[in-house]
Amino acid sequence: MKKKNVTSKGINKKDYKYFETLLLAERKKVVQNLTNLDTTDLAEENSGPGEDISDYAETGTDAFDIQIALSLASGESQQLQEIDDALERIKNKTYGICEMCKEPIPRKRLEALPHARYCIQCQSEYEKQQDSQY
Repeated sequence: MKKKNVTSKGINKKDYKYFETLLLAERKKVVQNLTNLDTTDLAEENSGPGEDISDYAETGTDAFDIQIALSLASGESQQLQEIDDALERIKNKTYGICEMCKEPIPRKRLEALPHARYCIQCQSEYEKQQDSQY
């Protein structure tokens, strides 16, 4: 019996190029978002304590803004890592294969979430495992 190529079960060579283009466009957006979330200016503007009570309230608001910006940057950094991992899977010809069950990830899922590691069923299982750890 002839052994099937993994790519023949899922996406083909033409699809690899398509998804690589999607991932590179998504990566560009994420990098731009990270560039726009420069919190150093916020931190420098608000480094000293104020002289009256309204300055303290403004400092608290600014600290909250910095915290939100850092949280967003963390999420964007995580997404950037996921995109880079997906680009590596394209290079290794393992893109589009669920890392848990080793079955092809449906094309519609990859179009919606190009850096998906798991099929929907395995993603659900993965999330349940993560929830039970906390």
